[in-house]
Amino acid sequence: MKQNCRKLIKIIITIADKGRTVVITDKDAYQQKVKTFVKVNHFTKMCNDPTDVYQKINTTAVHYIPLT
Repeated sequence: MKQNCRKLIKIIITIADKGRTVVITDKDAYQQKVKTFVKVNHFTKMCNDPTDVYQKINTTAVHYIPLT
């Protein structure tokens, strides 16, 4: 049913950030809100995923923590 609704009307069905709530919203309005959020909060697209670098830094730091 979820996919059939999406084909008929431009909507997005998603889970809310807080609580156990389903959100149904207009697709164009949702996309505009996301674009505004990204622009206002100064997000930039990264060329690569830095996760591996930060995981190595964290792992190295943990090894230097003295055990008591």
